Amino acid sequence: MIVISTSVLDIDIPLPQLPSDARVEYRLDYQSNLSLIPWECFHADHILTYHIKDSLSITQYQALIDTCERQTPAMIDIDYKLWQSGGNKPLGDRYILSLHQDVLDIGSISSLLNETEDVRFVKIAINASTWSEVVDVHSLIAKSGRRDVIFSVMGRYGKLQRILYRTFDSSAVYVYCGAPTATGQISLEEANLYHIRSIDSETMVYGILGNEGVNSSKSLSRYNEVFRRESQNAVYLPLPAQSIQEAQAMLFWLQERFQVRGLSITSPFKKELPGSYGKSTIANTFLPAAQQFYNTDVMAFTAALKILNVSVSDSVLIYGTGACAELFVLHLQANGFGNISVSGRDISHVVEFCNALGVRTLSAHNTRFDLLVNCSPLGKSPTNDISKLPTFEKLIDLAYNASITKLVQLAQEQNIPYVDGSAFWELQFVPQFTLLIQL
Repeated sequence: MIVISTSVLDIDIPLPQLPSDARVEYRLDYQSNLSLIPWECFHADHILTYHIKDSLSITQYQALIDTCERQTPAMIDIDYKLWQSGGNKPLGDRYILSLHQDVLDIGSISSLLNETEDVRFVKIAINASTWSEVVDVHSLIAKSGRRDVIFSVMGRYGKLQRILYRTFDSSAVYVYCGAPTATGQISLEEANLYHIRSIDSETMVYGILGNEGVNSSKSLSRYNEVFRRESQNAVYLPLPAQSIQEAQAMLFWLQERFQVRGLSITSPFKKELPGSYGKSTIANTFLPAAQQFYNTDVMAFTAALKILNVSVSDSVLIYGTGACAELFVLHLQANGFGNISVSGRDISHVVEFCNALGVRTLSAHNTRFDLLVNCSPLGKSPTNDISKLPTFEKLIDLAYNASITKLVQLAQEQNIPYVDGSAFWELQFVPQFTLLIQL
């Protein structure tokens, strides 16, 4: 079942191409004046939910629930702990008995799963702080044998868990239309893009492994659009790990359930993931079955140098000390570039980086470079100060976001040739797609 959650009491909300079992959840707690709620407009395909706030007493909450039951035929989401405190009144199949946790409490979840009250669904919503918490709760659900459980994860793992809601034995997934009503929620459009109702054990799984930023990676739409267009039983997932150990656990969990065909790798795992397989390399692409690593960033960097007509005699400033910065320095050195300097936000990291690779740190007398390569988020935020950077004649800016970065804006204003983050992403995407996908 797909539940479209909305904070707007618009009964005529447009919901195209919905399956027959879809429901709309109206979040009454977003309403500033409960006396203006149009009770007569709700029907049996609706779910009425009020997440308790400090401004509403338990008595008032119970009165609101009674009004929902008395004046509408809609399903009603009732808080498990408040239901217990109100005397465990009989509910029935119009009710969803829900437990929301910002901090995991396994005991309360077990209590809910053991509850014998006759309701339509029991719902568990957790703001998971680790991947293991997501897995542990799913294990409890699986062991309970219940088939009426709705499991929703909020926060960094929410997108992944909701896309795979059927794998997590959840009877429903909550999505939004308009604006999200919970962190980690996916939109109805995303639900259709990922074909979440069609994912099964035969689905070929791809994904992007990195920090929480992978949840907004443009790779997600590009790969999944191809799968939909080619009618492939495949999905490309966000894998937001907090450590290499968590990344390994996430990958192992997926491999137990799916054919994991290939991964894109981004910060901070471009060195750590290959290292966990005994490989001393920097990679942004991984084929698990063959345990082979590749790097299409260096292919994109080579192409960008060619586009900008950069020569080996040019002076180059690398800004940043991460995996891409290291990769680019090594590539420049291997191809005869001798005038390479490095700068970054943390001077101690810069010195350590330069000593390891045998390049210069940026000195005060270096006021101009032929090429600036930004391997950091510098310039993504309008508050970033780029005024202390040396002048440059050409720019490769790996940072990309919806709006133009400050470095690219400067390049445009001064008619400086550049390759921006979006163009660089395209340059690496094409060879990576060829490596990962064989359609």
